[in-house]
Amino acid sequence: MKFILITLAAIILFFVFFSIIPTFISFMAVFGRSSYREYSEELLANSYYAPFVGKISDARDRLLATECEHTECVSADGTVLSGRLFSPGRPNTVILMHGYRADPECSVSTPAGIFLDLGYAVLIPEQRAHGKSGGRFTTLGIREGDDVVAWRNLLEAKGHRVAAVYGISLGGTSVAFASDRLAGIPLIIDCPFISPEAQLKRMCAKMHLPSFLIIPPALVFGKLLAGEDLGKAVTGPLSNARAPILFLCGDRDTTVSYGDVEKMSSVCPGSVGLFTAVGAEHACSCLASGEQIKELAASLLSADSSVCGKMQTAESRPFR
Repeated sequence: MKFILITLAAIILFFVFFSIIPTFISFMAVFGRSSYREYSEELLANSYYAPFVGKISDARDRLLATECEHTECVSADGTVLSGRLFSPGRPNTVILMHGYRADPECSVSTPAGIFLDLGYAVLIPEQRAHGKSGGRFTTLGIREGDDVVAWRNLLEAKGHRVAAVYGISLGGTSVAFASDRLAGIPLIIDCPFISPEAQLKRMCAKMHLPSFLIIPPALVFGKLLAGEDLGKAVTGPLSNARAPILFLCGDRDTTVSYGDVEKMSSVCPGSVGLFTAVGAEHACSCLASGEQIKELAASLLSADSSVCGKMQTAESRPFR
Protein backbone atom coordinates (compact mmCIF):
# COMPACT_ATOMS: atom_id res chain seq x y z
CA MET A 1 0.00 0.00 0.00
CA LYS A 2 2.82 2.38 0.89
CA PHE A 3 4.52 1.61 -2.40
CA ILE A 4 1.32 2.40 -4.30
CA LEU A 5 0.92 5.75 -2.52
CA ILE A 6 4.55 6.69 -3.19
CA THR A 7 4.18 5.73 -6.85
CA LEU A 8 0.95 7.73 -7.14
CA ALA A 9 2.56 10.75 -5.49
CA ALA A 10 5.53 10.47 -7.86
CA ILE A 11 3.21 10.37 -10.88
CA ILE A 12 1.31 13.42 -9.63
CA LEU A 13 4.53 15.35 -9.00
CA PHE A 14 5.82 14.37 -12.43
CA PHE A 15 2.60 15.59 -14.05
CA VAL A 16 2.68 18.87 -12.10
CA PHE A 17 6.34 19.71 -12.77
CA PHE A 18 6.63 18.37 -16.31
CA SER A 19 3.16 19.10 -17.64
CA ILE A 20 1.00 21.57 -15.68
CA ILE A 21 3.65 24.17 -14.80
CA PRO A 22 5.32 24.22 -18.25
CA THR A 23 1.90 24.29 -19.91
CA PHE A 24 0.80 27.23 -17.75
CA ILE A 25 3.94 29.14 -18.70
CA SER A 26 3.39 28.25 -22.37
CA PHE A 27 -0.29 29.19 -22.15
CA MET A 28 0.56 32.63 -20.83
CA ALA A 29 3.18 33.05 -23.55
CA VAL A 30 0.80 32.01 -26.35
CA PHE A 31 -2.50 33.48 -25.12
CA GLY A 32 -1.43 36.36 -22.86
CA ARG A 33 -1.16 39.99 -23.90
CA SER A 34 2.04 40.90 -25.70
CA SER A 35 3.47 43.93 -27.46
CA TYR A 36 4.03 44.06 -31.21
CA ARG A 37 7.54 43.76 -32.47
CA GLU A 38 8.73 47.09 -33.82
CA TYR A 39 8.58 47.13 -37.61
CA SER A 40 11.93 46.26 -39.13
CA GLU A 41 12.88 45.40 -42.71
CA GLU A 42 15.85 43.50 -41.31
CA LEU A 43 13.51 41.35 -39.21
CA LEU A 44 11.33 40.62 -42.24
CA ALA A 45 14.39 39.82 -44.34
CA ASN A 46 15.28 37.03 -41.92
CA SER A 47 11.85 35.39 -42.20
CA TYR A 48 9.81 33.76 -44.95
CA TYR A 49 8.62 37.28 -45.81
CA ALA A 50 12.10 37.94 -47.25
CA PRO A 51 11.01 37.83 -50.94
CA PHE A 52 8.34 40.44 -50.23
CA VAL A 53 10.13 43.00 -48.05
CA GLY A 54 9.92 45.69 -50.71
CA LYS A 55 6.21 45.07 -51.32
CA ILE A 56 5.43 45.14 -47.60
CA SER A 57 7.38 48.35 -47.01
CA ASP A 58 5.76 50.12 -49.98
CA ALA A 59 2.26 49.00 -48.92
CA ARG A 60 2.90 50.04 -45.33
CA ASP A 61 4.23 53.47 -46.35
CA ARG A 62 1.19 54.03 -48.56
CA LEU A 63 -1.20 53.00 -45.79
CA LEU A 64 0.44 55.30 -43.25
CA ALA A 65 0.18 58.18 -45.72
CA THR A 66 -3.57 57.64 -46.12
CA GLU A 67 -6.00 59.83 -44.19
CA CYS A 68 -7.30 57.99 -41.14
CA GLU A 69 -9.18 58.43 -37.91
CA HIS A 70 -9.00 56.51 -34.64
CA THR A 71 -12.13 54.72 -33.51
CA GLU A 72 -13.20 52.42 -30.68
CA CYS A 73 -15.96 49.92 -30.03
CA VAL A 74 -17.08 47.73 -27.16
CA SER A 75 -17.37 43.98 -27.72
CA ALA A 76 -20.06 41.71 -26.30
CA ASP A 77 -18.04 40.94 -23.14
CA GLY A 78 -17.30 44.63 -22.46
CA THR A 79 -13.77 44.64 -23.88
CA VAL A 80 -12.87 48.02 -25.39
CA LEU A 81 -11.31 47.60 -28.83
CA SER A 82 -9.21 50.07 -30.79
CA GLY A 83 -8.96 50.54 -34.54
CA ARG A 84 -8.21 52.96 -37.36
CA LEU A 85 -10.47 53.84 -40.27
CA PHE A 86 -8.58 54.75 -43.45
CA SER A 87 -10.18 56.98 -46.12
CA PRO A 88 -13.09 57.58 -43.71
CA GLY A 89 -15.01 59.74 -46.19
CA ARG A 90 -15.84 56.76 -48.37
CA PRO A 91 -19.26 55.24 -47.57
CA ASN A 92 -18.42 51.60 -48.30
CA THR A 93 -15.96 49.99 -45.90
CA VAL A 94 -13.98 46.74 -45.72
CA ILE A 95 -12.95 45.42 -42.29
CA LEU A 96 -9.45 43.90 -42.20
CA MET A 97 -8.53 41.61 -39.27
CA HIS A 98 -4.81 41.16 -38.70
CA GLY A 99 -2.85 38.07 -37.70
CA TYR A 100 -1.50 36.73 -34.41
CA ARG A 101 0.96 39.07 -32.68
CA ALA A 102 1.33 40.88 -35.99
CA ASP A 103 1.71 44.62 -36.45
CA PRO A 104 -1.55 45.52 -38.24
CA GLU A 105 0.23 48.04 -40.45
CA CYS A 106 2.43 45.20 -41.70
CA SER A 107 0.00 42.25 -41.51
CA VAL A 108 -2.79 43.71 -43.64
CA SER A 109 -1.12 46.61 -45.49
CA THR A 110 -1.12 44.70 -48.79
CA PRO A 111 -4.82 43.71 -48.75
CA ALA A 112 -5.59 47.23 -47.49
CA GLY A 113 -3.97 48.57 -50.66
CA ILE A 114 -6.12 46.25 -52.76
CA PHE A 115 -9.37 47.53 -51.24
CA LEU A 116 -8.26 51.17 -51.27
CA ASP A 117 -7.52 50.78 -54.99
CA LEU A 118 -11.02 49.37 -55.48
CA GLY A 119 -12.50 52.50 -53.91
CA TYR A 120 -13.33 51.31 -50.39
CA ALA A 121 -12.52 52.70 -46.98
CA VAL A 122 -10.74 50.19 -44.77
CA LEU A 123 -11.11 49.64 -41.04
CA ILE A 124 -8.14 47.97 -39.36
CA PRO A 125 -8.97 47.00 -35.77
CA GLU A 126 -6.38 45.83 -33.28
CA GLN A 127 -7.29 42.36 -32.07
CA ARG A 128 -8.09 41.89 -28.38
CA ALA A 129 -4.97 41.51 -26.21
CA HIS A 130 -3.03 43.31 -28.96
CA GLY A 131 -1.86 46.91 -29.13
CA LYS A 132 -4.27 49.50 -27.73
CA SER A 133 -7.22 47.11 -27.55
CA GLY A 134 -8.26 45.71 -24.18
CA GLY A 135 -8.35 42.11 -23.05
CA ARG A 136 -5.92 39.98 -21.06
CA PHE A 137 -6.00 36.98 -23.41
CA THR A 138 -6.42 36.14 -27.06
CA THR A 139 -8.70 33.16 -27.67
CA LEU A 140 -7.26 32.48 -31.14
CA GLY A 141 -10.42 33.56 -32.89
CA ILE A 142 -13.33 32.53 -30.64
CA ARG A 143 -14.15 35.77 -28.81
CA GLU A 144 -12.51 37.64 -31.63
CA GLY A 145 -15.50 36.52 -33.72
CA ASP A 146 -17.70 38.56 -31.36
CA ASP A 147 -15.32 41.47 -31.91
CA VAL A 148 -15.78 41.29 -35.70
CA VAL A 149 -19.56 41.50 -35.20
CA ALA A 150 -19.10 44.46 -32.83
CA TRP A 151 -17.06 46.33 -35.44
CA ARG A 152 -19.69 45.60 -38.10
CA ASN A 153 -22.39 46.96 -35.80
CA LEU A 154 -20.39 50.10 -35.04
CA LEU A 155 -19.79 50.90 -38.70
CA GLU A 156 -23.42 50.40 -39.61
CA ALA A 157 -24.50 52.60 -36.68
CA LYS A 158 -22.24 55.33 -38.10
CA GLY A 159 -23.84 55.06 -41.52
CA HIS A 160 -21.18 52.98 -43.26
CA ARG A 161 -22.05 50.03 -45.45
CA VAL A 162 -19.82 47.07 -44.65
CA ALA A 163 -18.85 45.89 -48.13
CA ALA A 164 -16.70 42.93 -47.01
CA VAL A 165 -14.67 41.47 -44.16
CA TYR A 166 -11.16 40.09 -44.70
CA GLY A 167 -9.07 38.23 -42.15
CA ILE A 168 -5.62 36.68 -42.25
CA SER A 169 -4.34 33.86 -40.00
CA LEU A 170 -5.79 34.67 -36.54
CA GLY A 171 -7.85 37.33 -38.32
CA GLY A 172 -9.16 34.72 -40.76
CA THR A 173 -10.13 32.49 -37.84
CA SER A 174 -11.90 35.44 -36.21
CA VAL A 175 -13.92 36.07 -39.38
CA ALA A 176 -14.73 32.36 -39.69
CA PHE A 177 -16.08 32.26 -36.11
CA ALA A 178 -18.25 35.30 -36.94
CA SER A 179 -19.35 34.05 -40.37
CA ASP A 180 -22.82 32.83 -39.34
CA ARG A 181 -23.61 36.33 -38.01
CA LEU A 182 -22.49 38.24 -41.11
CA ALA A 183 -25.28 37.28 -43.48
CA GLY A 184 -24.99 38.80 -46.92
CA ILE A 185 -21.54 40.32 -46.38
CA PRO A 186 -18.79 38.92 -48.65
CA LEU A 187 -15.97 37.36 -46.63
CA ILE A 188 -12.35 36.61 -47.55
CA ILE A 189 -10.74 34.15 -45.17
CA ASP A 190 -6.97 33.79 -45.55
CA CYS A 191 -5.03 30.85 -44.01
CA PRO A 192 -7.23 30.39 -40.90
CA PHE A 193 -6.90 27.89 -38.04
CA ILE A 194 -9.64 25.27 -37.92
CA SER A 195 -9.69 25.48 -34.10
CA PRO A 196 -7.39 26.75 -31.33
CA GLU A 197 -6.89 23.18 -30.07
CA ALA A 198 -5.94 21.88 -33.52
CA GLN A 199 -3.49 24.75 -33.98
CA LEU A 200 -1.88 24.02 -30.60
CA LYS A 201 -1.47 20.38 -31.62
CA ARG A 202 0.10 21.47 -34.88
CA MET A 203 2.51 23.74 -33.01
CA CYS A 204 3.45 20.87 -30.68
CA ALA A 205 4.13 18.60 -33.64
CA LYS A 206 6.34 21.21 -35.36
CA MET A 207 8.35 21.71 -32.16
CA HIS A 208 8.43 17.98 -31.34
CA LEU A 209 6.62 18.49 -28.04
CA PRO A 210 4.38 15.85 -26.37
CA SER A 211 0.88 17.11 -27.11
CA PHE A 212 -0.68 14.53 -24.76
CA LEU A 213 1.04 16.30 -21.85
CA ILE A 214 0.40 19.85 -23.07
CA ILE A 215 -3.04 20.00 -24.68
CA PRO A 216 -5.28 18.76 -21.80
CA PRO A 217 -3.94 21.31 -19.26
CA ALA A 218 -4.03 24.02 -21.95
CA LEU A 219 -7.73 23.35 -22.52
CA VAL A 220 -8.35 23.64 -18.78
CA PHE A 221 -6.43 26.93 -18.57
CA GLY A 222 -8.39 28.17 -21.58
CA LYS A 223 -11.63 27.59 -19.74
CA LEU A 224 -10.44 28.90 -16.37
CA LEU A 225 -8.41 31.93 -17.49
CA ALA A 226 -9.78 32.91 -20.90
CA GLY A 227 -13.31 31.61 -20.31
CA GLU A 228 -13.53 29.70 -23.59
CA ASP A 229 -13.55 26.13 -24.87
CA LEU A 230 -10.46 26.07 -27.08
CA GLY A 231 -11.79 22.93 -28.76
CA LYS A 232 -14.41 24.94 -30.66
CA ALA A 233 -14.00 24.67 -34.42
CA VAL A 234 -14.87 27.17 -37.15
CA THR A 235 -16.66 24.48 -39.15
CA GLY A 236 -19.78 25.02 -37.02
CA PRO A 237 -20.29 28.71 -37.85
CA LEU A 238 -19.10 28.22 -41.44
CA SER A 239 -21.68 25.49 -42.06
CA ASN A 240 -24.39 28.00 -41.09
CA ALA A 241 -22.91 30.99 -42.92
CA ARG A 242 -25.15 32.72 -45.43
CA ALA A 243 -22.61 34.83 -47.23
CA PRO A 244 -20.29 34.42 -50.24
CA ILE A 245 -16.91 33.34 -48.89
CA LEU A 246 -13.56 33.15 -50.68
CA PHE A 247 -10.83 31.12 -48.99
CA LEU A 248 -7.11 31.73 -49.57
CA CYS A 249 -4.09 29.60 -48.69
CA GLY A 250 -0.50 29.37 -49.86
CA ASP A 251 0.74 26.06 -51.23
CA ARG A 252 3.86 26.40 -49.04
CA ASP A 253 1.98 27.12 -45.82
CA THR A 254 3.18 24.85 -43.02
CA THR A 255 1.70 26.92 -40.19
CA VAL A 256 -1.86 25.84 -40.95
CA SER A 257 -3.07 22.68 -42.64
CA TYR A 258 -4.05 23.10 -46.28
CA GLY A 259 -6.38 20.14 -45.80
CA ASP A 260 -8.13 21.97 -42.97
CA VAL A 261 -8.72 25.01 -45.20
CA GLU A 262 -10.13 22.68 -47.87
CA LYS A 263 -12.47 21.23 -45.25
CA MET A 264 -13.63 24.70 -44.21
CA SER A 265 -14.41 25.56 -47.83
CA SER A 266 -16.27 22.28 -48.36
CA VAL A 267 -18.62 22.69 -45.36
CA CYS A 268 -19.48 26.29 -46.23
CA PRO A 269 -22.67 26.63 -48.33
CA GLY A 270 -21.61 30.07 -49.56
CA SER A 271 -18.04 29.16 -50.52
CA VAL A 272 -17.00 30.40 -53.95
CA GLY A 273 -13.84 28.33 -53.75
CA LEU A 274 -10.33 28.03 -52.34
CA PHE A 275 -7.67 30.02 -54.16
CA THR A 276 -4.19 28.51 -53.83
CA ALA A 277 -1.37 31.05 -53.99
CA VAL A 278 1.58 29.38 -55.66
CA GLY A 279 4.86 29.67 -53.76
CA ALA A 280 3.24 31.44 -50.79
CA GLU A 281 4.03 30.54 -47.21
CA HIS A 282 1.80 31.44 -44.27
CA ALA A 283 0.02 34.79 -44.60
CA CYS A 284 1.72 35.53 -47.93
CA SER A 285 -1.11 34.87 -50.42
CA CYS A 286 -1.79 38.56 -51.18
CA LEU A 287 1.93 39.19 -51.49
CA ALA A 288 2.53 36.30 -53.90
CA SER A 289 -0.68 36.59 -55.95
CA GLY A 290 -1.86 40.14 -55.36
CA GLU A 291 -3.23 40.91 -58.85
CA GLN A 292 -5.19 37.66 -59.06
CA ILE A 293 -6.64 38.15 -55.59
CA LYS A 294 -7.51 41.76 -56.44
CA GLU A 295 -9.52 40.50 -59.43
CA LEU A 296 -11.24 37.88 -57.28
CA ALA A 297 -12.02 40.43 -54.57
CA ALA A 298 -13.49 42.85 -57.11
CA SER A 299 -15.68 40.05 -58.48
CA LEU A 300 -16.79 38.96 -55.02
CA LEU A 301 -17.66 42.47 -53.85
CA SER A 302 -19.55 43.27 -57.05
CA ALA A 303 -21.80 40.24 -56.47
CA ASP A 304 -20.46 38.75 -59.69
CA SER A 305 -19.03 35.35 -58.83
CA SER A 306 -18.16 34.48 -62.45
CA VAL A 307 -14.45 35.22 -61.98
CA CYS A 308 -14.37 33.29 -58.69
CA GLY A 309 -16.18 30.39 -60.33
CA LYS A 310 -13.53 30.13 -63.06
CA MET A 311 -10.53 30.40 -60.76
CA GLN A 312 -7.99 27.67 -60.33
CA THR A 313 -8.76 26.23 -56.92
CA ALA A 314 -5.46 24.36 -56.76
CA GLU A 315 -2.82 25.84 -59.03
CA SER A 316 -0.16 23.53 -57.70
CA ARG A 317 0.08 20.57 -55.42
CA PRO A 318 -0.09 21.70 -51.76
CA PHE A 319 3.24 21.44 -50.01
CA ARG A 320 1.58 20.23 -46.79
